[in-house]
Amino acid sequence: MKLKDLLNEIEISRGIKVEVIGDQIIVNGSPLKRLDIAYRGMSDRVYRGYLFTDEGQINLSGGDSGLDEFLNAINYNYQKLGIGLNDFLKGYGVEVTNSEMDVS
Repeated sequence: MKLKDLLNEIEISRGIKVEVIGDQIIVNGSPLKRLDIAYRGMSDRVYRGYLFTDEGQINLSGGDSGLDEFLNAINYNYQKLGIGLNDFLKGYGVEVTNSEMDVS
């Protein structure tokens, strides 16, 4: 492994390795295909983010913290970039979906 590869790969909680290579986001060695953001019931509170790759589903840590860790790892900052998450991830071939979790 080259030094540049070490610098591009970030490990976030739960042992998830995230790397941005060219026009792809690689998660645990597999290209990211979809990010699903699950919300608590009918609210705007994040329950958890789910990453989908060719190798299957990877669960981020719960709440905003897990999603924020992932967004920091891919250098997404909507205030600085001026674009929404959907548009940002579309450039990497990643679909963003939303779902609801009934946590009652």
